[in-house]
Amino acid sequence: MKQAVMKRWVDALRTGNYAQTREQLRAADAEGQPTNEFCCLGVLCDLYAKEHPDAKWFSKPEAEAALKLRISGCAFSTAAKKPDDVTASAGVLPDPVMRWAGLKENGGEFALPDSVRERDFGDDDGARGADGLAELNDAAQWNFKKIAVFIEKHWRKL
Repeated sequence: MKQAVMKRWVDALRTGNYAQTREQLRAADAEGQPTNEFCCLGVLCDLYAKEHPDAKWFSKPEAEAALKLRISGCAFSTAAKKPDDVTASAGVLPDPVMRWAGLKENGGEFALPDSVRERDFGDDDGARGADGLAELNDAAQWNFKKIAVFIEKHWRKL
């Protein structure tokens, strides 16, 4: 992962400006409009959008119509046009965001030796089985501050 992007990402996760959600990049309200609830990967998408004017969040109804699938939240697209399965996603990073950040995988996957897992995850069974940031956010239910510490420590492995 690119160090400059990592620094901005961990800073954003620590600000308290983003509420956390699970199982989706960004939550939708009762009308399907974007809320201020993001997963850790959704925060990265939001940072991407601040540098790329064509990127945008699509409401749940817009995203479902364009992607032709049911989703629980909103979708992020790196192109202002209708989202498609190359430029948009509702659950993992679209490829352009992944490349911009320098991540190897679109779920923030990582490979850590067992000794590092034991040291960093301890008795946290949800985290010990995790292979990506999305899993730390969702299955292990880590908060943003804990995820930020992990990213800061292991950014070269992402």
